[in-house]
Amino acid sequence: MSDRETILELQQETILELQREIEAEIAALTMDQLGDLADGPTSPAEKAEGDLRRDQITTAMWNDYLVIIQARGLMEARDDEVGQLSVPAE
Repeated sequence: MSDRETILELQQETILELQREIEAEIAALTMDQLGDLADGPTSPAEKAEGDLRRDQITTAMWNDYLVIIQARGLMEARDDEVGQLSVPAE
């Protein structure tokens, strides 16, 4: 499998996974949980939840990026202290 095919497969898998997660989250909501934009600014709890979700999405995107550059041979597969792939020593 070429790098391009690997990347496309990873992207498709990621999109399908995110779509399933979103559909499951929406299906679990009740009408009173959907909120209303006319109710005013977000509460601290809503902001914290949004910040957490944003961070989860960012982490997932970063991990996908690391998988892609590792597949291209630009990084080696080893975890460092913060759980990210490390640039190989030259």
